[in-house]
Amino acid sequence: MSHSDNGLEPNIDNLFSWAENQPDLLQQWLEQEVKDLIENAPVSHQDKLRGLQFKIEMEKRRAKNPLASCIAISNLMYESFYKLKIALADVDYSNPYKPHKITENKAKVLPFKLKGVNNKSSS
Repeated sequence: MSHSDNGLEPNIDNLFSWAENQPDLLQQWLEQEVKDLIENAPVSHQDKLRGLQFKIEMEKRRAKNPLASCIAISNLMYESFYKLKIALADVDYSNPYKPHKITENKAKVLPFKLKGVNNKSSS
């Protein structure tokens, strides 16, 4: 659906009107805008954008009301910006092409014995 399929341009007044009087029309317009944005993005970014849109849609469905949905999506954005901040803080700006060190997490693996299973190998 293009902006003018319904004869109205999506200016702020029309968007408010759609939200109050025609929420289905607003939802259709929003879905088409997101689809167009993803399709017009570089191919290398499209899968990531589809994945992000999926996460947003799941948060919207899980939310009990529109405010909860807004807060959940806002938290997704906050987490993403926080991860970006951490990644940028770890860059050596004196030599930006030098790969930053990757910390290795080490953990002790504990063996678990299953009941009724003989853990000794037979020869």
